[in-house]
Amino acid sequence: MNSKVVLDLAREIGPTVGLLVSAAGLGLTGVGLLRNARVARNTFMLQFYDRVQNYNQIHVYLKNGWPDDASGPASPEQWNEVARYMGLFEGLWRLMLDKTYPRDRADSDYSHRIVAIVLNPQIRQRFLDTGSDESGAWGDFIELWRCLESCPVYRLIAADLLKKGVIVPKAPAPLTSHQNWWHWRPRISVGR
Repeated sequence: MNSKVVLDLAREIGPTVGLLVSAAGLGLTGVGLLRNARVARNTFMLQFYDRVQNYNQIHVYLKNGWPDDASGPASPEQWNEVARYMGLFEGLWRLMLDKTYPRDRADSDYSHRIVAIVLNPQIRQRFLDTGSDESGAWGDFIELWRCLESCPVYRLIAADLLKKGVIVPKAPAPLTSHQNWWHWRPRISVGR
């Protein structure tokens, strides 16, 4: 074979080989990106878990009783802490809607905490019951609650509690519209 034939052959095969090498590189890059996305999601999930751990004292109160034999939060500070704790779970619902936090993981990670919250009659009456002053502000929490009700871990927890004579309440019907508490203003009538 003379050098001219080899050069012609290299010119014809060269772009094809280059294309194959580029495709392999892109494939490896894609695999790397998928791995990075999984690592980032898991890192985020651990960070969210750490944030929830900041409210372990509230969870202990919900499970074992409030100080001084109170039936629920007794001080404005405790109510504020419960509201912040529930607010984290509203954020979880938004993450689930965005497909950032998988539903099955939310069920296994947090159903026990949601059940503990909704079992407290004072919290339900103040924040979650239809017609309460603040129920419209907790629409995302209620949506999370309703979503988890159909999940296996939540259902197992509810079934175990039922064996002990404790009925886990059902989530209220979907809100027809969110009444954002930060937009709420008391109606003031001005006489003329």
